[in-house]
Amino acid sequence: MNGGHVEAPRAPRSLWVLAGTLGVALGLRLWAITFGLPYLEHPDEPFWIFAVLKMVKTGDPNPHDFIYPSLYYYINALIYLVYYAVGRVLGAFQSLADLAEPVLLIGGSGKLALRGLLLGGRFFSVAAGCGTVALTFFIARRLTGRLSAATFAALLAAVSPILVTHDRFMAPDGPMTFFTTLTVAGAWLIYERGRWRDYVLSGVALGLAVGMKYNTAPFALAIVLAHFLRKGRWGLRDWRWVAAGAISVLTFLLTTPYALFDTQTFLDDALIDVRHYTGGHAGVTGGSLAWYVTYFWQTDGPVLALAAAGALWGIY
Repeated sequence: MNGGHVEAPRAPRSLWVLAGTLGVALGLRLWAITFGLPYLEHPDEPFWIFAVLKMVKTGDPNPHDFIYPSLYYYINALIYLVYYAVGRVLGAFQSLADLAEPVLLIGGSGKLALRGLLLGGRFFSVAAGCGTVALTFFIARRLTGRLSAATFAALLAAVSPILVTHDRFMAPDGPMTFFTTLTVAGAWLIYERGRWRDYVLSGVALGLAVGMKYNTAPFALAIVLAHFLRKGRWGLRDWRWVAAGAISVLTFLLTTPYALFDTQTFLDDALIDVRHYTGGHAGVTGGSLAWYVTYFWQTDGPVLALAAAGALWGIY
């Protein structure tokens, strides 16, 4: 109360800190978001544009290709339909045929006639990347109870060269990271309070993560560990961790339904993906594991060292 006037409540300090951190994350991810255009330089981006355009133009929800799960196809198909609807209202498009495909020049590089076909997917990755930063802040704050620790962790995610790079591509890596981080957040809530909603959240998040990329399935261990660390040996009598697993499978099947309706193609393509990750592809020599370890160390080495130290401290 001041002079008869009631002062408006102030936002908590943590919200201002989080907003500032998200501002850093957003600025880095939006910086040069149109890089390369109208040329395509990332080998995976033309793949997604062609695949999603085919789905939108034919109206066939079966991607007929399961090297990746289907969730990212469907999200970008929705983005394309909104893009087309807006263009139709503005008179830019007369039919779906006006959504021109890229012209491939060599390998995965090419030239794009409609920038919106790429920028929609890139902006989605930017949004997912900022969401990852916010979740990192949330987890660190709940884990330590300290604003300084939450801010430091979120800043590391905000400026990570790996995250910033992949959060600017039209590719499933950025959104996948968001959903895996959401799975970890749900697992922590299971450990902290163990409510039904926490098991549901973690199960749905895991299903969405696997719906982006198959290799996120091991994050199921976070749910299992959280459950048994909270319950101990009595956790076997509490089947909610099994329910979380069932929810994740159901969520995956809802986002990749043709795993059931086109099972043979799904199994064949999923195995191709496993072979690709373990053995690489044409033009790539050396071991995949060694390459990834070297890449991570050269880009985010200090952060990995801190993560390893934190894990060892947690075990202790």
